[in-house]
Amino acid sequence: MVDQHLRDLLVCPRCHGELDFGERWVVCRRCGREYPIEGHVPVMLAAASNDGFGHDLYRAQLHGNFFERVFHNNRISTLIRLITDELGVERGARSLDVGCNTGPLLIPLRRRGYDVVGIDISPDDVHQAEHYLRERALPDDRLSVADGTSLPFRDRSFDLVLLIDVLEHTDHPEGIVAEVRRVLTPGGLVIATVPWAYHPYVRYTWMRKLLSSRKTIDEHPDAPFKLQMLQSLFAGGEPHFETVLLRLVFHWVCILGVYRLAVNSATP
Repeated sequence: MVDQHLRDLLVCPRCHGELDFGERWVVCRRCGREYPIEGHVPVMLAAASNDGFGHDLYRAQLHGNFFERVFHNNRISTLIRLITDELGVERGARSLDVGCNTGPLLIPLRRRGYDVVGIDISPDDVHQAEHYLRERALPDDRLSVADGTSLPFRDRSFDLVLLIDVLEHTDHPEGIVAEVRRVLTPGGLVIATVPWAYHPYVRYTWMRKLLSSRKTIDEHPDAPFKLQMLQSLFAGGEPHFETVLLRLVFHWVCILGVYRLAVNSATP
């Protein structure tokens, strides 16, 4: 059975129509599209995609080599401080983790009592996240297989959207930002991180191979960003985004941007 809170948020990712939920299928009332339910996880993919990542980041954080453990633990602690202290996001804020992978951020947020929905385009990663959550006696619901370019959620569903190391792994980052604009509430925040093109770890393939235990470092498409590239993704469009902060996080080899959806330009 799909979690009731998640059911209330979901719509058809193709036409945004209302849904009927059965034991094994979700059916759109408008277009008739059917989506399978695997266990408690609805698979809400509008179309096939070659986006994705293919590496268990939570396992790398716990059991990777020395550099991976340091890197991922610094990465998560930086984000938790940003969310809880610097931005002061309340635990009751409705949050969405796009590209949640196997739960490296989902797990510590739920441990701290945050109401966060996790989605990823990889069914294997979502089910692994469900397993890790269950192992740690944390809520293992509110997960879905979904594509960031066709989010299966109602307009203005979330107060916070996380795009953590996601935009570089899609052919259509502008589509993800457009969908985030749609599902954010006026005044809502989006936190986006992307690899900084000029960091040595990003520029030199040999360094990535040396410090990583991944079977391959050739993820699709794994496109590095410059500061203006990230800014341009969030420029234009209505309602528009206001830049809250933009910084380089050198130990995380990333550009970190926080953007707020303007209240005064929101469509009534």
